[in-house]
Amino acid sequence: MKVRQAAAASVILGVVILVLGCQSMERNGHKGPMDGEIAVEVLYAGDQCGAIQQGFQAVWLDRPDQLRQMAGHYGAAVRWDHVQWDPYTEGALWIRMGVRPSGGYGLELHDPVAPVRHGVATVSVRWRKPDPDRFVIQVLTSPCLLLKLLRAGIEKVHIQDQDGDLRARVYVSNTP
Repeated sequence: MKVRQAAAASVILGVVILVLGCQSMERNGHKGPMDGEIAVEVLYAGDQCGAIQQGFQAVWLDRPDQLRQMAGHYGAAVRWDHVQWDPYTEGALWIRMGVRPSGGYGLELHDPVAPVRHGVATVSVRWRKPDPDRFVIQVLTSPCLLLKLLRAGIEKVHIQDQDGDLRARVYVSNTP
């Protein structure tokens, strides 16, 4: 009888540990695979996104209404009403180059697939700047790129340029 009770207690303890471990992983954002790849989709790319500062900036957005609020704050002339994503499974990464002194600057998605390693997705963008020997229009620009990606299984996004240089790190919120 004591052997059966000990065996039953061991099984129950194992189940409890398994359930607690799964709950802990979900709380830490590990709902999907830890390693693999996720698709990255361009929602918007433009040269006039209303930036008011010089530096590069990347922001994780949980909901489409956050984009409209931020764009309004920065004075972007772009209409964002058509831009949507599923806030329960996806998020958006708004990447802004900042104010630039001329034409010829821009951001493009370099690779439509982001590798995910240990909860970190690495998004690769092409950072364009004018050739120094080329004539370009002298006008202030503020290039940006809005990307959509799945949020499951990622805690951070690293943004790197076409040369593999890390440009920014962004933490991912897993609550819509």
